[in-house]
Amino acid sequence: MSAQTDLSEVRPTDAADDDRGPARGPIALLAVVGPGEPGAVSCGPVGLVVAAAGAREAEDPTRRHQRVCAAALRGPVLPARRGASFPDLAAARAWAEARAPDLADALARLGDNAEFVIALQGAPADAPPLIETPAPGRNYLRRKARAMPEANRSAENARAALDRLWTLLSERPPVPIAGRRLLADPARGLADLCLLAPRDAGPALSKAVATHRPDAVLTGPWPPYSFAVPAP
Repeated sequence: MSAQTDLSEVRPTDAADDDRGPARGPIALLAVVGPGEPGAVSCGPVGLVVAAAGAREAEDPTRRHQRVCAAALRGPVLPARRGASFPDLAAARAWAEARAPDLADALARLGDNAEFVIALQGAPADAPPLIETPAPGRNYLRRKARAMPEANRSAENARAALDRLWTLLSERPPVPIAGRRLLADPARGLADLCLLAPRDAGPALSKAVATHRPDAVLTGPWPPYSFAVPAP
């Protein structure tokens, strides 16, 4: 069961020239939360975590992530994709109120689940860099072009390995799994298996992953970025 909800209708707007309060000018949507989240804009059964468009909390990935993580510690959260914004607070409220039942249902389905990411590098550990140190002109472009197919193969190998890992995990799940997504990143030659599981599932998942793929890296719990935001 996937707990995805569609935030794709939120369109980017021009950022404000200063850090004006969100009630006066364009605002960025950081996340949709329950109605009791401190500092959230109340919209019936849900709340909106917002910041002035152009403010550091909206533009700096670390500060944005910290704000979403803080909300996730207190309850279910639907992180919004970066660039989701509104011309003003009234437009944000209108958007949320029109979709309040669906957003509240998505939060309820998330429950106390969080995202865990299992990452696997497709290339051997002793492989040379996929893209060599930049050199002037045409030689660099040729090297980069030659490296791209290898990076794609590396990512696909990692994706296939994680697919097999998921098959093993699903035969005897160490914890309840509410959702999963398998993503390949050709640019880095790796793949991620994203799982939606109870927030306290880390130790059990870590033991199971180490049993089947000791070279895989498990991180989490994270806000459910892969399950609340639609794929690009």
